[in-house]
Amino acid sequence: MNGGPWNVLVARALGVVRKTNPNRAVVVGPTHWNSASDLQALAMPNDANLIVTVHNYAPFSFTHQGAEWVSPVLPVGVSCCTTSQVTEMTAPLDIAKSWAAAKHYPVFVGEFGAYSKADDASRITFNRTMRNAMETRGMTWAYWEFAAGFGVYDPVALRFRQGLLDSLLGP
Repeated sequence: MNGGPWNVLVARALGVVRKTNPNRAVVVGPTHWNSASDLQALAMPNDANLIVTVHNYAPFSFTHQGAEWVSPVLPVGVSCCTTSQVTEMTAPLDIAKSWAAAKHYPVFVGEFGAYSKADDASRITFNRTMRNAMETRGMTWAYWEFAAGFGVYDPVALRFRQGLLDSLLGP
């Protein structure tokens, strides 16, 4: 579902929420897995309590290397973060920031991260670079996810992967 049908569904769903929660903050995203490139087709309802969300897994060849659910499986051994990779990472953020400035809605990057088949040093650099890029653009964010393939927590060892945790919360 995209374009017009998605916008109709968003407006209808928001109407249902507003019947019992007139001031609740509601997160709304564009189509294609909340892609910043689809923001231009998103018709936000006139509502002061909306937050727009985008997901950012650029560069996909790094963040999803070795991911079994991607077909064909992307080769492993890709490191991060070259100048061209940082440009690719920040381009969707810049699209979202421009859109938000024109539409007057805050941006929440609801997903970002790098799959565990990437080397830890590159994942740490990616997280820190992405976090800094989002925060300097005034965006809030959430890391994908807690304790599985992208996880910042090791469910077997029952402890945080300290380097990943520091890359998200540290300097």
